[in-house]
Amino acid sequence: MRFNSLPFLLNEMLLNLWRQRLTTLACITTAAISVTILGIFLGLAWHVTHLAIALPQTLEVFAYFQTSIPRERVVEMQQKIEAWPEVRRVQLVTREEAWRKYKNERSDFPELADITENPLPDKLEIRTISPEQNIAVAAKLRKLPELDDVVAKEEILSRLLAIGKIVRTASLFLAALLALGTSAVIGNAIRVTLYARRRDIEVMQLVGATDAFIRFPFVAEGALVGACGAALASAAVLCGLRYLQTQVVSGMTFMNEVRVEISEPGLAAVLIILGIAAGTFGSAVSLRRFLQT
Repeated sequence: MRFNSLPFLLNEMLLNLWRQRLTTLACITTAAISVTILGIFLGLAWHVTHLAIALPQTLEVFAYFQTSIPRERVVEMQQKIEAWPEVRRVQLVTREEAWRKYKNERSDFPELADITENPLPDKLEIRTISPEQNIAVAAKLRKLPELDDVVAKEEILSRLLAIGKIVRTASLFLAALLALGTSAVIGNAIRVTLYARRRDIEVMQLVGATDAFIRFPFVAEGALVGACGAALASAAVLCGLRYLQTQVVSGMTFMNEVRVEISEPGLAAVLIILGIAAGTFGSAVSLRRFLQT
């Protein structure tokens, strides 16, 4: 196929889409529905995967000092721990702050007013670079003689990390299967249009047209149908995700620390690319049968 044939082939493609406009509309609708399902899954999978990754990052390591340790030594230990390469942030919660907060949260217990001596120790809230390092940092902290107790919730952290790995693997596997299914559905819809125009293909073969010359307008039609369907699907998916974030997720107080951000232009671009790829692949595969006859 020569490049000077491209204008003619593109013009034929547009004319064929207009002549078969009802069938084309059906293909675009099918593509839109299929890509919408794929987009909804991708959006939800992104949210679930992000939550599975972000939840372990909200866990901190708590180091409690002995009550006999002076404040100057506590500040020195804070600076020392903050210099560890695994540590991102260290916040000191003094025993006075902790006791004041404790009494405010339990103001309905009058017995606390009779306690004159503060029983709480100074505490360090330690956030590591990555949640996988919490366990190692906790082990190092337990070797310090100034500390009375270290709380890292290792068992919960290990389970969350394991769940995160499973969720990521499952999401990728299911997304690949759903993408193949979407391509198959779009390909079957395009096959109907090819079957209706099988006589045109036979005539083109009889007059000596090459397979590439015959294939190009049909594959371009499939790509255009996939792009149009994906554009409609992108609008529907983005509206649904925006509603989910503003009306549903915003009302969940436990989600305040874990915000899931998703790039709307990025998701739309991914869906359109997938729609074009599915339409192109479906047309190419379906056309092979007619070119072999």
